Amino acid sequence: NDWKHSFLAQLFLGKAYYKKEKLSLDLGATLGFVNDIEVNGVVNQFGLSNFDNLTYQYTINSLSAMGTAKLLYLLTEHIQPYINGSLGFSNNDASFYQETPRILGAVPMLPFGDHSTNSFAYSAGAGLMYYSNEQFSVGLGYQFSDLGKASLSVSVAQQTTQTPSLNHIYLHQLLFNFNWNV
Repeated sequence: NDWKHSFLAQLFLGKAYYKKEKLSLDLGATLGFVNDIEVNGVVNQFGLSNFDNLTYQYTINSLSAMGTAKLLYLLTEHIQPYINGSLGFSNNDASFYQETPRILGAVPMLPFGDHSTNSFAYSAGAGLMYYSNEQFSVGLGYQFSDLGKASLSVSVAQQTTQTPSLNHIYLHQLLFNFNWNV
């Protein structure tokens, strides 16, 4: 339940499949990469809040591939608001788990291992495009994405199969669009 800042790069390759008066529909594929999502917290040893002697952190990198639909409306000659949605999958790599003592004498356990998880992913967004001519446009938008699950693998000293994990990697994205139409 914490906000982290990260960099997301996306590439959309698509084609306008439908154009009628003021509406157009672009269909295509979006590839995305999120680098170094930092996850951290406090370790409650033995499940007791009195034994919060360690902090932990690990990172997640995510690569996503999604089919995308973008519906645009011609408001003026140069301005087009849009909505978009995507469905696909993501590959989430959790790695570099480490624990840090909060008090003198606390001993970190052997780290959890790196693990890669494939997961269902989706996104939805809206924005505004400005067309300077028929080939080039710029835009600004917002998009929400759920990249699915991420988890670490077990430690070599572990006797159970429980590991740190996230059921959902939620992203709130501010999008800067640069489009070149051929």
